[in-house]
Amino acid sequence: MSTSPLAKPGYLETVNDPDFGTAIVRITGDPGTPIPVVGGTWGDVAGHHYSKHAAWSADQRLIVLTRGVANPQGNLLFLDGATYQPLFGGSAPGPEYVWHPTLPDVMIYLTSAGGFGHWNVRTKAKTTKFAVSGYSNAQLGPSEGNVSRDGRWAVVVATRASDGRQVAFAVDIDAGQKSPDIDLVAAGVSDLDWASTSALGTYVVVHGTIDGKAMTTKVFSRQGQVVTFWPEASRPTHYDLTTDLAGNEVGVGVVGGSPDTKTILMRRLDNGQGTVLASSSYDAHVSARDTQRAGWVYSSINNTGSPFDREVYAARMDGSRAVERYAHHRSTAADYLSQPHAVPSPDGKRVMFRSNWGSTSNRPVQGYVVDARPICP
Repeated sequence: MSTSPLAKPGYLETVNDPDFGTAIVRITGDPGTPIPVVGGTWGDVAGHHYSKHAAWSADQRLIVLTRGVANPQGNLLFLDGATYQPLFGGSAPGPEYVWHPTLPDVMIYLTSAGGFGHWNVRTKAKTTKFAVSGYSNAQLGPSEGNVSRDGRWAVVVATRASDGRQVAFAVDIDAGQKSPDIDLVAAGVSDLDWASTSALGTYVVVHGTIDGKAMTTKVFSRQGQVVTFWPEASRPTHYDLTTDLAGNEVGVGVVGGSPDTKTILMRRLDNGQGTVLASSSYDAHVSARDTQRAGWVYSSINNTGSPFDREVYAARMDGSRAVERYAHHRSTAADYLSQPHAVPSPDGKRVMFRSNWGSTSNRPVQGYVVDARPICP
């Protein structure tokens, strides 16, 4: 579908996408202008972190922004989840953190030593849930790791002090227990992209250069046994972890190689079986952060070459190739920070994205929300 002209909305202004009839609101201000309530100024790139990291809290009453939001109260900015007005800031308690999927106001954070805690973003109270010694440089991914759908399981990537090896291990955050180390080099990983727990916490999923093949995936049990290996490069990549309609744990992302090139592909973690969900482009990202809506994943395409060029849309996870089309994101996406990285709300009825709104200079990049609630049951 061609993109009809639409003037960029002002800060907190709502406009209607002329091609889809949905409402789009800009939720970040112009560079250098004051951030209301909390102080500081907006940066030239402002918005959420990434497509695989939830922007809304579990009850959808809060939104967290992490880019371009320097303010006296810390490096995070929390917005009202309904009005998008800034409420307060905060300083992240650890190097990596994500919203708890079920507990309102709570983030799960990782320490550099490999421990986990809960942080109430309103009261600033921290609760240690798991502590460990003998590790350093701990990461959740890095950057692309997540927690299980109930917030119980996570996977840590860290350096083991006893031998300097890079390892990954699953953690039961609620019980305060860890699973055995997976020595990543011994497992064939020569260049790690990321590692994460699966949606139900059953598996440790590792993506990178594995057994000499770039952009591949190896799936382990929590105890470290290999379950499956996907040896085809980028089949998929830019992918998120969720469950299919039958409850199987899956990865869903875009395909850059053969077969099924330039599609959104769903693969089961237990056996690697693949199902094509929709046409796509290699230059796209997939998000499954709609944890309260079964059967759909969301994507945003950055360039041309797909029926859904520069759109924000969702694909049905049943192989029917049914899609829901929400808006044109209008970003030229000439660099990583101007890519839309669309992420849905937990109920899937709103989608946040970044856009430079066609700016020839590629800046500023600002945050937007497309709201489908008025046309959704």
